[in-house]
Amino acid sequence: MSYAANAAQQINIEDKYNRLTDRDKKIVEGSWAKQFSDDIFPMINEDRFSVLYSDKASRPNTPVNVIIGSMIIKEIQGLTDDEVVSGLVCDIRMQYALRTTSFEEQPLSDRTFSRFRHRLYEHEQKTGEDLLKEEILSLSGGISKLMGLQPHLKRMDSMMIASACKDMTRLEVVYTTVSNLVNTAHKTGGDELLGGMEHYLNADDKNRVIYHNRAEDRAAKIQSIIEDGAALIERLGEEGGELPEYALVKRMLEDQSTMDGEGKRTTKNNKSIAPDSLQNPSDPDATYRKKAGEGHIGYTANVVHTFNNKGAAVITDYSFQENTHSDSEFAKEAINNIAASGEAGSEEKVTLIADGSFGGAENDELAKDSDVILVTTALTGPKPPEVFADFEIDDEQKQVINCPAGIAPLRQGRNQLTDTYRIVMEKSQCVNCPHRDECKAKMQKNTAVVIVSANKVLRAKTTLEMSGDEYVQFRNARNAIEGIPSVLRRRYDIDEMPVYGLQKSKLFFGLKIAAINFKKLVKYTRDKCAKFTDQFEPRHQCAQM
Repeated sequence: MSYAANAAQQINIEDKYNRLTDRDKKIVEGSWAKQFSDDIFPMINEDRFSVLYSDKASRPNTPVNVIIGSMIIKEIQGLTDDEVVSGLVCDIRMQYALRTTSFEEQPLSDRTFSRFRHRLYEHEQKTGEDLLKEEILSLSGGISKLMGLQPHLKRMDSMMIASACKDMTRLEVVYTTVSNLVNTAHKTGGDELLGGMEHYLNADDKNRVIYHNRAEDRAAKIQSIIEDGAALIERLGEEGGELPEYALVKRMLEDQSTMDGEGKRTTKNNKSIAPDSLQNPSDPDATYRKKAGEGHIGYTANVVHTFNNKGAAVITDYSFQENTHSDSEFAKEAINNIAASGEAGSEEKVTLIADGSFGGAENDELAKDSDVILVTTALTGPKPPEVFADFEIDDEQKQVINCPAGIAPLRQGRNQLTDTYRIVMEKSQCVNCPHRDECKAKMQKNTAVVIVSANKVLRAKTTLEMSGDEYVQFRNARNAIEGIPSVLRRRYDIDEMPVYGLQKSKLFFGLKIAAINFKKLVKYTRDKCAKFTDQFEPRHQCAQM
């Protein structure tokens, strides 16, 4: 299939839209379709996707801007692929939005989306280029300009995203992975290699092994299945490496077992299983992470909002990763992207606001080098005493070096869960210290005890040069982005995406970001029109008309 740009985008004399009544035209132009057609559709860069098609003369492609536009509308309206195809045939608003009212036959088919997504997946696997993300961020930049947003105020937040795969027990993961390889070997004619493993081919075997057992049997069963997997891998040899199930069994064996001195695989204890271990063979990319006391299997995403003080905001950057990806790593990516975009380094520096988990000495240094003001605090509660900014903490050794008076503690302990230090000082040094009241030192018989929170120190350093009003503004500004994860869950079902795998899930997530941004543009435009109308026809006057 060869690439050709979409040349049929204008309404012509024979266009079916011209045959509508004035009343019908008014309804169409008063809907979301008008803004999508005027603002979003022209911004879609078809040429970006030309690399997905052949340069040889052949049947031309379905217009790329129609495909991308349809995929965004699909997320805006919460439709399925089939509903978008039928909607484009029956709904004049969708045709108007995608500028296909002049087409004799609408260009989408039941395979258009799946084929296009497959092309995107293959291209990213070969080149590492995420063409759809590039396009969505380009559209985000265009929407930001339409809303008159300056790039100097940004905030970010991350969220956990559940995989669509089933939450499996350890026994289920081990059994299913080996069973899949046994069944694949059977289907490809490798029955002679399955000696002693034929029971995996029985449909009732899974229930018998997994559900009909006592707790004390599980360890023995896991060990037995691991031995079966190791034996099958050895029997298949290098030829089995072409099977995806083969690679998953090898990964499972590395995750779940170790080699003893005799070269035999033995089961690891539960605490030795890494978070990035295989959670479900149907979604190999999904990983495990515990956050805020809850376990999550799936992925994590970060969004960066560009906003102003009047309430307008657009998501201008996002990242979608395995959920072992930390907030600190997301912060580095966001800072580097801001630096690469050229937004930083101008007369007015970019301020990036996030909560405390995005901070750290390394990120603070990177932000300074990139001309970005990184405000990484929880920004809740009162502004911390400035004296806490003078506590010197070694982030690598995890210990307090000096107090604000420059004195090293006699001894100290650290609570790993809260990242809080309990430091013990000489009583004589704290009794007459001018910072005693701010540090809230508790006097004992011969010593003084001070509780130092690493987050409090970071907040104090961050807000040291801020006025009280600035601190309140940053705190309130960061809170606004916390609504994004809620919207993505309630309205866009990010925890129920109908695909498996990091790459495919990322594509769907990006389209949901585009949908949110379009809705923000619609709201901005309508609010702006309402204010403009009120200037000439105030509401109390309209009520009298």
